[in-house]
Amino acid sequence: MLTQIIKNRAQIASIQAASLVKTMQGTRQGQDNAAHHARDLVIQGKTGATAVETGYRFGMGLPVLA
Repeated sequence: MLTQIIKNRAQIASIQAASLVKTMQGTRQGQDNAAHHARDLVIQGKTGATAVETGYRFGMGLPVLA
């Protein structure tokens, strides 16, 4: 089971990634994809910054670098 800290980090990363997609006029589906992708990356052990950037890129349909 995930610790509370990891759960909080995953939640924050997912919110930030979705917010970035929304700010850049992305679709609702893109926002959802960004949030899920960022959350999964934090759970896998990636840093929050990497998760947010990669989630954003994934949600906007851009090439994912990490």
